[in-house]
Amino acid sequence: MRFFIFLIFIAVFGLFHSVTASTFYQVEQQDHQSITINFTFPKPDISPVDKNSSTALITIPGLILNYREAEPLLPIYTTAVVVPPGQISWKIIHSEKQSLHNVYPIIYYSPDNQQTPSLTSPLPPVYPQSIVQLQEAGIFRDYRIMGLSVYPVQLTPQGLLCYESIKIKIFFRNLLTHSRRPSHQRNPD
Repeated sequence: MRFFIFLIFIAVFGLFHSVTASTFYQVEQQDHQSITINFTFPKPDISPVDKNSSTALITIPGLILNYREAEPLLPIYTTAVVVPPGQISWKIIHSEKQSLHNVYPIIYYSPDNQQTPSLTSPLPPVYPQSIVQLQEAGIFRDYRIMGLSVYPVQLTPQGLLCYESIKIKIFFRNLLTHSRRPSHQRNPD
């Protein structure tokens, strides 16, 4: 009986996870040299701090906020990508975006920060500099685990850029290491 309950729990959890996680991205193409991922985001919810201010809380249902000290509070999508050994590079292939002029995000200050939050804090000219960030997170059995972060909202001097879709391609290079060369190849060393 416990086994069947466990199976039902796994099925429900898997269904819930696939419904929530797959709504933002789809792997379009994958091979031993690259992976192409298409992200699709709904329009952000904008909640003005007060009716006379251009400062607002920007959220997207299902995404977390970045919560970085003294930086604009913006929605972010994060996931892990497993990549083979070697050099990794990426590029944005396509994006669709809309501009929201004169709308600016709140600057986040943690509750234990002694600085008084201000709605008129100086904002960086562009934040984040790159809407896609790929960072080393760990290694598991010769495969690297990379943290992939996507910011669907970007701050510019004119206001916000809201990305409806972003297609990225991650490239893998130097896949054959010295120890993984096929035995039929002659070693040039």
